[in-house]
Amino acid sequence: MFLLIPLCLIAVLAVALTITSKWESKNDSQQQATQQGDDGDKVSVVSLLKDVGAGQIIPVKSVTQREVDRYKAPANSVTALELVYGRKSAATLPAGSILTVDDLGAVAPSEGESFARTDAGDQNRTSNIAGRYSGTCSGQPIVTEFSLDKKHAQWAGIYLTQADLHSYSGSLAVDAVTLASKSELSAKWRDKFGVGRAHFVFQRNGKSFKGTWTNDEGQEQGEWSGVKTEDTPIDVKDR
Repeated sequence: MFLLIPLCLIAVLAVALTITSKWESKNDSQQQATQQGDDGDKVSVVSLLKDVGAGQIIPVKSVTQREVDRYKAPANSVTALELVYGRKSAATLPAGSILTVDDLGAVAPSEGESFARTDAGDQNRTSNIAGRYSGTCSGQPIVTEFSLDKKHAQWAGIYLTQADLHSYSGSLAVDAVTLASKSELSAKWRDKFGVGRAHFVFQRNGKSFKGTWTNDEGQEQGEWSGVKTEDTPIDVKDR
């Protein structure tokens, strides 16, 4: 009788130690997963293949896109190569660096661009504003393209930007075009986050634009701007 009591206590202690050991092991695994990330949780980032000096236009051949574990990617990493094209470096960046939004400086103006001399060729302003623009939307890098279906005289647009380490695209349904001293486009934007309105005002030579965008309730959300990086007009029927 007295022998059974110690044996029961030993059995209870053994079970308690086993449970404690399993709990500690599980807790350690969870902490390790938090610190190191899940191998299957990858994100796409843009990194440098060679050093880039401060204020230098980031060469296309100096960047590459690759996948890394999410925990290794800075919160504001650039996630698409198109968001880098035509941009200057905001600081000296070493090879191997993962580019962040803070690393991207101003958009480099097109060669020979001059906003002062805009009288010549005003009759071709409708063609001038077609093309690809690199800029920012509410502080995030964005690539915006405007295209003209000449057959139907219909404008359209697309854009590529990013959020939460993921790049995503959207469309612009242009429903108003004004050609005066400066060309203006009004459009309805649509992407996976919802819909809203955008209004763009172009330089008379079509080399840049400044605009704003609103949510579906008409509340202004921020600025949307760009500088042209590709002069070749794009026809939507070729897409």
